[in-house]
Amino acid sequence: MKLNIIANLSRKTFILFCFWNIGISTLQSQSLIPGTNTYNKHEVTLVASGLYASLAYELPETHIRTGMDVSLGVEYKFLFNKNFGIGLGAEYQGYNAMASSDSISSAYTTTDYEMESFEFRYTAENLVEEQQVGFLNIPVLLHYENKRYGFYIKAGAKIGIPVTSKYSTRYNLHTSGFYSQYNVELFDPEFMGFGSYRSLKGVGNNLNFNTNIIGTFEFGAKLPLSNKHNLYGGLFIDYGINNIKANQTKNTVNYVVYNNGVHFQNESVLNSSLVEEVKTMAFGIKLRYSIFNF
Repeated sequence: MKLNIIANLSRKTFILFCFWNIGISTLQSQSLIPGTNTYNKHEVTLVASGLYASLAYELPETHIRTGMDVSLGVEYKFLFNKNFGIGLGAEYQGYNAMASSDSISSAYTTTDYEMESFEFRYTAENLVEEQQVGFLNIPVLLHYENKRYGFYIKAGAKIGIPVTSKYSTRYNLHTSGFYSQYNVELFDPEFMGFGSYRSLKGVGNNLNFNTNIIGTFEFGAKLPLSNKHNLYGGLFIDYGINNIKANQTKNTVNYVVYNNGVHFQNESVLNSSLVEEVKTMAFGIKLRYSIFNF
């Protein structure tokens, strides 16, 4: 899948370079305000990007599929001179991933409906879990613009604040209970939560993450449309620097006793001790359109 993403990115890179060459002559003729030797120092742009945006983590004996998503935002740029400036902004960035595993097993101590202690053992088979997370990113960017050759470079950092999350899981479950005081392992009855259960599902929105620190780099071309409006097209990469996983050791399957019997509550694998580190990664195409230029 990564090879397909890189191939698509290469084709879009070629298109962007064509776009770049077409815009150079226009850029050189419109880089200054007509009749003056001054330039616009302030610019507000709408920003949209997309292609690859995924959560990166490892889970034993599990295949992690990368995801695609988009971001939307707004950015303010101030130029110190004709070439250098700084940018501030806000954007919503979505990330997603999917984990699939033939088998995940674990065990922990709990109590049954008679409040007797035992070790609950479970194996989740054919587990598939989809995860989606949204961050409000605050970028701080250094900006360089080469008016002669018509390209720009942006580099800096983003602070990402988690604002949305959800997951959905489906799996088959096999459970048993080991009572060490009797030196016996029970594989039934089902009303006690011991046995085999098929096609279980779980959903939730309690993926808890820490603030995300992101390094970012962008390279592209600028096409002036008028003295007040510009169109930018470029390639970008956002790399999550820190581990955003909160310190949680929840169980993927929770044994819960109710008056009418035992039920199972599902937790995301991202909230479990099976996953130690989660980072974000995004790259692809970024488009900007200036709505104010003064």
